[in-house]
Amino acid sequence: MTAMERWTQIAFQYRDDDGSETTATDRQAVNTDDTLELDTNYRMRIGVQGAHTNGPVSFDLTVAFQYNVDGLGWNNITTASANVRAVGSGNFTDDDVTTEQLAQSQTFVAGHMDDDGSCTAVSISDTGESEFEICFQLRSADLSGGEAVEIRIVDSGAALTTYTQTPSITVASSGVTVAEIMAALSGKGQQEPIRLRPRPVGIGIFAHDMPEAGRRAPDLDWYVQASEPVRVKSRAQISPSSIDPKIEFEVAAAPESRLIGVVYSMSPSRVG
Repeated sequence: MTAMERWTQIAFQYRDDDGSETTATDRQAVNTDDTLELDTNYRMRIGVQGAHTNGPVSFDLTVAFQYNVDGLGWNNITTASANVRAVGSGNFTDDDVTTEQLAQSQTFVAGHMDDDGSCTAVSISDTGESEFEICFQLRSADLSGGEAVEIRIVDSGAALTTYTQTPSITVASSGVTVAEIMAALSGKGQQEPIRLRPRPVGIGIFAHDMPEAGRRAPDLDWYVQASEPVRVKSRAQISPSSIDPKIEFEVAAAPESRLIGVVYSMSPSRVG
């Protein structure tokens, strides 16, 4: 009988891009999903097994990576793709070989590390398995908090025979929760207002915003855009010579509220 080429995606693991092929930090246990921040380097390791029939026989597997946002369809991950983009890592070189990290059950064959979305072919038998790992970013230009992003490997652009494990990333919401801020501020009780010195999100204060000579700095009224209603009280002045102004304001909100952005209005006034 004719041998039939069959492949199964059997495992995955999320990793930080903070070390080599062997020393990078595993973010979760094998086959455990994660929530990832936008515009941040991460790595995804995927395990694959040969499941060829009528063997013993080996076939070449030419891996490429794909993503699927909210179940809308699969797209190639490349160095120019929207939503999910392959990115260079300072911790490995493209096509470096992999060692066994996912501890599956068949005979291991070295796969490849990847920073452009596709890998060199590897020959794997019907009793063999391999691992491939990509460095990628979720793009804030295309994705929003709460969206789901799946990642898989394909063989020369074609789907594998079977996917028993497929990672599904949850895109983290922008900003930081009030509870997270409280935890970082020593001595702040949960019921106290939170005093922050944030870098404003999504705005810029430039020289042309500043008053002319003979005028004092503008008063800025600030409020915080959040996932739930918050109470904010603040009023601040910025010196015209400030390059990186820090605006201090108070926020009283539920611990689960998520601070998303800071918005201001400007009212310059003359001195004397």
